[in-house]
Amino acid sequence: PSAPLAQFEEDPDNPRTEFDDVDFAAFVEDIKQRGILQPLVVRRTDNGKLRVRFGARRLRAAQRLKLDAIPYIVTEDERQFDGYAQVSENERRRSLQPLELARFIAKRVQAGEPKGFIAEKLGVHGNDVTYLLSLIDAPAFINELYASGKCRAPQFLYRLRRMFEKKPDLVTSRVETLESIARGDLDLLSAEIEAPKERAGTAAADGEPGTIEAVSGPGSAPVPGTLQAKPPGIERSPAVAKD
Repeated sequence: PSAPLAQFEEDPDNPRTEFDDVDFAAFVEDIKQRGILQPLVVRRTDNGKLRVRFGARRLRAAQRLKLDAIPYIVTEDERQFDGYAQVSENERRRSLQPLELARFIAKRVQAGEPKGFIAEKLGVHGNDVTYLLSLIDAPAFINELYASGKCRAPQFLYRLRRMFEKKPDLVTSRVETLESIARGDLDLLSAEIEAPKERAGTAAADGEPGTIEAVSGPGSAPVPGTLQAKPPGIERSPAVAKD
């Protein structure tokens, strides 16, 4: 069956929220040429609307093209009502952007799900959850890097956020000179930030007054390690996966 555009509504819980980019424009053009080849998967709501479970990009494309009607199928399979099913479907078609995935994870955390459980359900390393969550409520500096496409790798943005919180002026000035951000750039910047601490520690060992050597103890916060797995959509900057 098919129904007019006005009959459909987006799922407010759909993790995909980023549409306006070059890749989506190409997707719209493809639908303009060939039409919607695969029906949207929907469920009926109490108000009679067809809520889209799978096919948000197709719905947005149809709206942009002002199509008269959209093909659909209705699902009553409870397994397809799980939020993780939407993430899985999106990853198979076009990987979710890091911030989209971060918002999804944040919702699951707020719902009381342990981070380890979330990582297992998404098929990612536990550290990836930490990296992605650091995008939530990030400083404007991090948001600008993400929005510009200069850096979209969650692990890199996580490291930059930690360094920015220590030396905002230094980090800002160094990053402004870079066209894109690579791991080596972060290593050099980290070494520059940590150098004063090393000098202070050396001075303290030499008995100079007024210096305190940094120490670690049971209360020190652990720093997550490097990525152990690289699932789609986790570490990629600035390239974006295609359909």
